[in-house]
Amino acid sequence: MSFSTKEQRLMNEIFVVTETIHQKFPTLYANLSETPLFLSGTQKDVNCLDFEHYLESIKLQLLGFEHSEETHI
Repeated sequence: MSFSTKEQRLMNEIFVVTETIHQKFPTLYANLSETPLFLSGTQKDVNCLDFEHYLESIKLQLLGFEHSEETHI
């Protein structure tokens, strides 16, 4: 499977956000309630929109973790 430049950029961003969660919230990372990015039986390929939705999902989770941390300090 080859990825476009945009898809690779999105995958890199996904990695950075995931690693940020891992570094800042190791306990939460272990229980990260992310929606897995997977292919269904009818879907032939992952596309940019799939990556964008996934990235937004984990960004929102990071914001939630940060907000929760701020309100409990």
